[in-house]
Amino acid sequence: MKKYMILFLLNFIIINSDTSYQTIFKYKCEDIKAKSGACRYTLVDSKGNVEYALFDKCGNGKKCGENGVCEEGLKLRKYKESCNYDEDCVTGSCKNNKCEVAKENDECEDIICGPGLGCIYQSNNVYKCVKLANENSKPGTNTKCMAGLKTDKEGKCTKLGSFEDGYELEGGNSLLCHSGLSHFSTVKSKNICDSIESEPECKDGVIIKNGSWKDGTTIERGNCQKETDYKGTDKEYYLYSKLQSKFYGEFLDEYNKLDLDKINSDDKYLSSENENLFSLNKLNKKAYEKYKLYQKAPALQAAGLIDSEGKVVDDKKCEYDYFIKTLNSGFIKLKTIIIAMIILLF
Repeated sequence: MKKYMILFLLNFIIINSDTSYQTIFKYKCEDIKAKSGACRYTLVDSKGNVEYALFDKCGNGKKCGENGVCEEGLKLRKYKESCNYDEDCVTGSCKNNKCEVAKENDECEDIICGPGLGCIYQSNNVYKCVKLANENSKPGTNTKCMAGLKTDKEGKCTKLGSFEDGYELEGGNSLLCHSGLSHFSTVKSKNICDSIESEPECKDGVIIKNGSWKDGTTIERGNCQKETDYKGTDKEYYLYSKLQSKFYGEFLDEYNKLDLDKINSDDKYLSSENENLFSLNKLNKKAYEKYKLYQKAPALQAAGLIDSEGKVVDDKKCEYDYFIKTLNSGFIKLKTIIIAMIILLF
């Protein structure tokens, strides 16, 4: 008969639903719900293998909370809404019982800048609200492009996905590439936009079978990733994949429907990440999901949640749905107490 030991821990573990690749490999949906009503347990077997046992995915507007049960998300007040404390407001400031923003040239370390402004470092450890540059303009000193734009090699604020394979980034951002990917070209001695022609294979942290970019550059070193799943099986994969470009193209289809001027000037789009396009109140749900799939495609495929075409694997639909649900519950850092670690004893 198998025995179980319940260990209650006083320390915390950080599960960052937006950036953690490791947790994807640890997901396992259970066939039955936990009698305690928990939405998640963290289990550790006798070999030290970690598993996030998933139960209830939580309903709309809820997330799997600090105590492992579904709870309502924190609803912060928006700009101009009534408040009592600074902590009530998404802007970080409550004045005269109204949520307020910082104005142009105001200091902004603990308060969000108003529409069209960004909190930018100036000098002497001072951050101030300054106007952000719009499309086709060049940011001045101590400012940058507005949300949703990146600077191209000429220093102009440019829409994402604007350049095809072969464009010389000169150290610029891969998000400017239509493929969403770039690499250093030994021929041009510069970073260029490009797509993966064939993916390399990794083992023990190194590439054992070369891949290639479409410009002919060989992928022969670096960027091998390794994670261990809940069974203790090592999963190795290359950090970039052909599938990423597929998802990035689908993201761009949604992104190009956005009115960036409105997003950067309308009060309703203000959030604690007001200089970042990639937040739920700035992107529509579909665009945000496609962007996160683009980011995590190699890990999701290696974990077996999606196949090489990007389709959800039938017997992993529950785990995939949990991943998507976690994104749409606010993609915040979940500081999760491990309420029970169950060690299987033989």
